[in-house]
Amino acid sequence: MLKMIRIAIVITYLLIGDAGAVACVVLGDSIALGVGRVATECTTMAKGGLTSAEILAPMEREQGPAIVSAGTNDRGLENTAENLRAIRSKIEGRAIWILSVRHLERAIIRVVAQEHGDDTVSFVAAPHNLPPQSYADIAENVRNILRTRQ
Repeated sequence: MLKMIRIAIVITYLLIGDAGAVACVVLGDSIALGVGRVATECTTMAKGGLTSAEILAPMEREQGPAIVSAGTNDRGLENTAENLRAIRSKIEGRAIWILSVRHLERAIIRVVAQEHGDDTVSFVAAPHNLPPQSYADIAENVRNILRTRQ
């Protein structure tokens, strides 16, 4: 009987997968807030309009995987790269960066992600460039990365 229960559990797991099983944290600005509302399996620590310095200031150590949207609201501030590196230094484990639609910030985020071997995801912006057309698409891209690169 116990063997049958174990087999049923394994079959159930294989059929429904682990979509809700990925524990993660979403950190950052309004983009992170939107993603966190869709990625309900994650804890969300985000607020609209935050710069990378404002995201960094209250941060404690975070266990990865962490999905990070930071830098978009910096708009050319000189400390963006240093702030993003400091944010990354507080994440233990994996980080997945959401790339900005703004070219300068996008390039800086990409460099910081590459320095740490982190994955990045991008998104299609709404007609006026922000916010994303689909937070669900970003969340699904993150889930796919988490599933395939464990």
